[in-house]
Amino acid sequence: MDGFDLTNKTNNTGTNVGSTDETTPRKTVEREQGKLFFYPIDGELPVIPGFESVVELYRKKREGHAMPSRKAITFQDLRGWHSSFFLIEFGKDLREGHMRILGETYKTLYGGELWQGMSVSETKSPSLQDIDDYFRELLTGPFIGRYKGYLPHVGREHVFADIMDVPVVDEEGTPRYLMSFIREIQRAKPAHRVVAKK
Repeated sequence: MDGFDLTNKTNNTGTNVGSTDETTPRKTVEREQGKLFFYPIDGELPVIPGFESVVELYRKKREGHAMPSRKAITFQDLRGWHSSFFLIEFGKDLREGHMRILGETYKTLYGGELWQGMSVSETKSPSLQDIDDYFRELLTGPFIGRYKGYLPHVGREHVFADIMDVPVVDEEGTPRYLMSFIREIQRAKPAHRVVAKK
């Protein structure tokens, strides 16, 4: 199986939605700390700066289908993203999902609020209370999802993140998995104003 070098992710640069290099999302949802973007996966896949290598891997592993199989993407394929990755598996009715794999960077950026094996319903943050609806929309749309904004957890609001979520199918072709990739964006600190004494 071909391996992909995904180490060319750029963790310290920001991207602007609407830039000439980026695909315009089909739908944008304003959230308190940021924005959710929904990109269609029928036909050509979107250009999402910072995640080009992941989108290319997703494209190659589709093998003529709308979405790749979870088994088609190996852990070796995700080299360079292991610590910045998580995998959620949903039941066939998509009512509940569980984190099967949770990378260390994901865990750290969320301040320990996420853990391997946790269910989606266990997310306690009020800002994440509709996260299960977002995940279901990605699986049923289907869409590639993206969140750009501050992390909605107490004490983590200073962390600006760029997160991309992609749906993948089970062995029967049913969308039941989401693979998520996170990049922390270093934001420029506002310049301090110097007030001259009179």
